[in-house]
Amino acid sequence: MISRIVGMLACALVLLAQNTLDRAWKLAADGRRQDAIQVLHALLETEPSNADARLLLGSLLMEADQRAESIEQLTAAVLFRPRSSEAENALGEAYNRFGDTKGARAAFEKAVALKPDYAVAQLNLGQTLLAAGETALAAGHLDRAIRLLGHADEAADALYSRAKIYVAQGETEKAAAQLEQAVSIRPNFAEAWSDLGQCRRTLLDDAGALAAFQRAVEGNAEDAVAQYRLGAEYLSQGKPHQAVECLEKSRQRNPDDQSTLNSLQMALRQDGRPEDADRVRRQLAEMLREKDTVNQNHLTAIRLNNE
Repeated sequence: MISRIVGMLACALVLLAQNTLDRAWKLAADGRRQDAIQVLHALLETEPSNADARLLLGSLLMEADQRAESIEQLTAAVLFRPRSSEAENALGEAYNRFGDTKGARAAFEKAVALKPDYAVAQLNLGQTLLAAGETALAAGHLDRAIRLLGHADEAADALYSRAKIYVAQGETEKAAAQLEQAVSIRPNFAEAWSDLGQCRRTLLDDAGALAAFQRAVEGNAEDAVAQYRLGAEYLSQGKPHQAVECLEKSRQRNPDDQSTLNSLQMALRQDGRPEDADRVRRQLAEMLREKDTVNQNHLTAIRLNNE
């Protein structure tokens, strides 16, 4: 009789914990993340081994930029669930968020070792390897992620990253094909549109390049690189007035970029604004002089230190 009562109490506690966890999920989904964090802290006081609660809490703390506790909770989740690729992947994402690429790589490698068909972990590992310059290893994981993800939204990220490797290898047509797939999956993927424009420009597809650059700016008008690329394309196609508008926006967001300033002064001159062009040219010349002075001072410091 006693064992039966104990069993009933255990089931009730499990149900209560699940209901509490569901409430935390709902609070997080409704944007009440701090309330969800408080609920999860309370749950873990009574059930410290609840890995699901620690996973959710660690992820919420990561989004709140609370590095130490986020890593602590996710590390504990891995300890309580050592065969979980999802837990390893969540820990890797936290390490990656806080700039610990070594920790992120180790966690992602464990995740794909535990579950090779876990697409998100394959994508995360591929992107981490790509950032580290290990393109050959990265390509294999990204290719696998692309196959596993199919037409899921995350596939756009995998295709975008894979295209970067093709560009680095000089395989522009393959890169363009990857990027075209990426924007077909995620039509507002501004960075992919921008890189696709660069590929099309290399392939001498002027009309296609301009269309892609325009889509990139439509997707993210605050992107200085996208504005510069569109402005440079307008300039190369003999449309200086449109070029000036884009290049001015690029300069506002990145005032010290030499390529932007150089293209802007040329566009202003071709647009019949020589005085404005001269002002930009002088700004560029002054910036280059300052940069040269800094470099000379740095070299002098090295020489004196060696002496």
